[in-house]
Amino acid sequence: MSHFESHIEQILATLRDEQALRTLTPIELLQNGRYAALDDVHPRPLINLNSNDYLALHDTSCHFADEANLTVIADKLIHASMIDGIRLSGLPFERFRHNDVAQLQRLIEKHHSAESCQHIIVMAESIYSMDGDLAPLQEFVALKQQYPKVALYIDEAHAIGVRGAHGYGLCEELGLLSEIDFLVGTFGKALGSMGAYVACSEAVRTLLITRSRSLIYSTMLPPLIIQWVLAVWQALPTFTQRRAHLAKLQQLLTDELASLPAQLLPTPHSHIIPLLCGSRERARAVAQALHEEGYFIRPIMSPTVPVGSERLRISLTAGLTTAEVRQLCQIILTHLA
Repeated sequence: MSHFESHIEQILATLRDEQALRTLTPIELLQNGRYAALDDVHPRPLINLNSNDYLALHDTSCHFADEANLTVIADKLIHASMIDGIRLSGLPFERFRHNDVAQLQRLIEKHHSAESCQHIIVMAESIYSMDGDLAPLQEFVALKQQYPKVALYIDEAHAIGVRGAHGYGLCEELGLLSEIDFLVGTFGKALGSMGAYVACSEAVRTLLITRSRSLIYSTMLPPLIIQWVLAVWQALPTFTQRRAHLAKLQQLLTDELASLPAQLLPTPHSHIIPLLCGSRERARAVAQALHEEGYFIRPIMSPTVPVGSERLRISLTAGLTTAEVRQLCQIILTHLA
């Protein structure tokens, strides 16, 4: 029996034992706002924030509201929850064009030279949810090292589980975990559960525990969910073959759809691959055709994406076979080529 399967057996045994379930409380698993068991397998302290990743991103974005002399500079395409958190914080903020490192540097220099600005938080996602492209994390880290006032806030929601030697995300894959000041991830998506976390310093962890409203004023995750999260998290490093298979599926889809023009299929960089249909009607029609063949790929419409960039958002999983991906590509080519 594998390590992961043994954890599942433990969960099932707990469910069968009513007395044990009554004595299994979240407080025993969550100590001082943090999962102690997660510290053993991640190089940074971890704190659970809330029962969903929207509130986690939102709350982490706005918890510096009482800090003076702090400016936020965010990528234009960051998640809505991060934008809402920034706005709620009342902090001054600016946006830079998506993945435009030159513009980001100009904005950093503008604020870094001002005596009134003592701290700058740069916010981005490692893998972007609608385009599937990657943030230039190495260049961000270089800017942080060049400008001492800069701290990095990276959302790894779409990278956790699928990237990195241990599945800890793109920052791990690039050897940058120790350089990220706020590394936010989710227990949903690849981990198949709910809740979210931030990997951070002990000082930031303490600050979040005392100021994070969604942690303080929300109901804690149920004990069964906590057990599942711990089981999957501890099993992440064992999923190497599944991550390799997912990478092969990504390359297969890229090769099979190579005949599509770039305006329909930008160069894929991750397991999230957009097919830019150009209109709501076309996106709906292709999504319906795929649905009839057994593929559930929802069309993404404005205002989630700009008008004219309506798309199908393909999110590959390691549970797919090469035959299924090839068939998917044939259907797409029939309707979009």
